[in-house]
Amino acid sequence: MSCFVAEFLTDSLSFNVFELPDSSVKSFPPHPASSAAAPTTKIQFILLLYVQPFGKFQKGIILSVSIQRQTIRSPIGPLIAAATQTGLVELRFADSEEPRLSAETELLTETARQLQEFFEGTRKAFTIPLELRGTEFQKKVWNAVLKIPYGSTTSYAQIAERIGNPGAVRAVGAANGRNPIAIIVPCHRVIGSDGELCGYGGGLWRKEKLLSIEGAAAKLPI
Repeated sequence: MSCFVAEFLTDSLSFNVFELPDSSVKSFPPHPASSAAAPTTKIQFILLLYVQPFGKFQKGIILSVSIQRQTIRSPIGPLIAAATQTGLVELRFADSEEPRLSAETELLTETARQLQEFFEGTRKAFTIPLELRGTEFQKKVWNAVLKIPYGSTTSYAQIAERIGNPGAVRAVGAANGRNPIAIIVPCHRVIGSDGELCGYGGGLWRKEKLLSIEGAAAKLPI
């Protein structure tokens, strides 16, 4: 068994794991995360991991995962996009009081470009690599939602049937509501069996606008 320290840097959103010598395990000092004078908040905790000969963690290797965020303007309000070096992990509607984020990476720039084309009505499919993070059930739902064609709608019950769990309509609705990548994972295309819009995390007016851009019709609840 080997001991590792995991460190999360809240300002740069980086996550590092590095190995501690056996002699330092018992004397590992607490990090002053709550210090008001510290400009960067760091949270450290110890992980005890078995290291396999060909495992992910090897002695002396540092694991670093960095997430960059950018504010993207849109006709339905600002969006916050977050991505690693390999995929988009979040696209959400921003609060009007949130500070503007300006990280620039190739993936975030491409995300902004494709979203602009979508809102202009010239793009019907996104080609952004995604990193869906959730439970296995949630990812089943989100992958089913990804298959809903542009300009079409489907119901929560139909999604439940498509994932082989017709009795899980409520759970499908909950998973759809927790979709971390709005618009690109088109949860706005999922409506009630009666054709009503039902709920949407960004507000029903945004859902109606997104469907209108795609030329899909749905009813607002009375």
